[in-house]
Amino acid sequence: MKIRIGFEIAFECVAPTPAILMLSVHPSRSQDLETPATMIFDPDIQARNFTDRFGNIGTRIIAPAGILQVSSETVVYDSGLPDPVLPDAEQLPADHLPHEALEFLVGSRYCEVDRLSDIFAIVSTTA
Repeated sequence: MKIRIGFEIAFECVAPTPAILMLSVHPSRSQDLETPATMIFDPDIQARNFTDRFGNIGTRIIAPAGILQVSSETVVYDSGLPDPVLPDAEQLPADHLPHEALEFLVGSRYCEVDRLSDIFAIVSTTA
């Protein structure tokens, strides 16, 4: 199966602004791309890639004052099969989790823990 992927994003900055863009295809899928998923910047600016500890590619830029447009487009080949399901996977109590898993349980800007605290309070009082 061929899947067209890409994006067009515009930023408006009042002054030159450092930014990290997390918009790249994960390297584990790079062999599945029809063409490299290259980012195009308008106006053209310098961009430097780095790899984070999870293997994701980040792109460091200094967005200039004014409007910066960023885009990318390619085709990815995929089997179309659903992700594997493990119905017998065991759910461990929090105190039995390996140390390596704990960093995924702390609050972050991607997980609004203040919104979850009401849910956890209900669960803990009913359990």
